[in-house]
Amino acid sequence: MRTRLVMISIGVFTLLALALVWRSPRVRHPNETGAAPEGSNVPAPEKSVSCQECTQNRCSELLTPCDAVDGNAGEGPAAGAPRKQLCERMLDCTKKTNCAVGVMTGCYCGKANLAECRGGGGNGACRSAFEEAFEATDPATVMTRIDSLALGGGAAGRLLVCARDFCLPECAVKH
Repeated sequence: MRTRLVMISIGVFTLLALALVWRSPRVRHPNETGAAPEGSNVPAPEKSVSCQECTQNRCSELLTPCDAVDGNAGEGPAAGAPRKQLCERMLDCTKKTNCAVGVMTGCYCGKANLAECRGGGGNGACRSAFEEAFEATDPATVMTRIDSLALGGGAAGRLLVCARDFCLPECAVKH
């Protein structure tokens, strides 16, 4: 019983930490004047630079994130499917639905807040693609795996976050 309480406490702490990270301000480039935000050490791209050019310049090592994912899904709704394919499905869904503009969790949670989403009430446009790519249907498990580069979802998410944080927010869907 004590071990279970410790595990639940760790899970709750992890989810709270993720919620704080997702709600923290992001660096946005460029602003209306084309300059980097005050205090930023990252130069803003020129206004004429497209999302594709910006992503190539700022996220070049991540442009083909799915190629770096090996093996097949070990569990979840797409168990046995190649992780590379699940990564590509997740990226395709975010492009088709534009759900990754702002925060990536919108693709999974939709309009549900984090607590509702964590409780199973998420209704994001790419929920099934995320569950396949993160190899889980339990929302808490999906959210704890968000940074796992060994999974298709973690690799895809890394590109989405880079494009959003270092280019324009809409670049997360035009990668």
